[in-house]
Amino acid sequence: MKRKLILASIVIFVISIGCGDTKSQSNETFYNSTDQTKNTSVTITATEVDPEDDFDYQSVAMKKVESTMIAEVGYDNAEILLVRFRSNGALYAYYEFPEDEYDALIASDSKGSFFNQNIRNKYAYEKLEDSGYVEPMYNEVSKSQASYSLNTNSGKFHKLSCRYADADNAVYVSDSKEELEGNGYVPCKVCKP
Repeated sequence: MKRKLILASIVIFVISIGCGDTKSQSNETFYNSTDQTKNTSVTITATEVDPEDDFDYQSVAMKKVESTMIAEVGYDNAEILLVRFRSNGALYAYYEFPEDEYDALIASDSKGSFFNQNIRNKYAYEKLEDSGYVEPMYNEVSKSQASYSLNTNSGKFHKLSCRYADADNAVYVSDSKEELEGNGYVPCKVCKP
């Protein structure tokens, strides 16, 4: 199945008192964030290109990686990073992604931490597949043997006493806090494990 190549363009709006409203004239917004410290808002938008520039993501070789957050990654010379997430098996494409950043991701000790710090919310992206089976890499145990509860959808881990610990998509894990954070999971802001 071929998909149209999406080119990302970045539109930066400087927000200050008296500037008025500024609106983007784009097809679709993939990511929108406001940086409170710099008082700027960044909107990454997508524009379609000619149909002959179709991108066949299924032809990209995928590499399995050691991570509890990311199952596999692939890179296309058109500066497209493919990431399949372990929690739900979804496959995403990240556009205008430099090859040296891909090399840094592969070389990193923690793929999940690298993704959260250097990729998430920094590149235009598109979900290519909703799900696919991915074998989990965390150490699932019974609640009586668990250190934490891990929400497999949000990627957050909780103390067992947290009100969010028993969510429908929670699994009980014996991993340490350091192991979970090292694999890209984030601590709950409510229970602060």
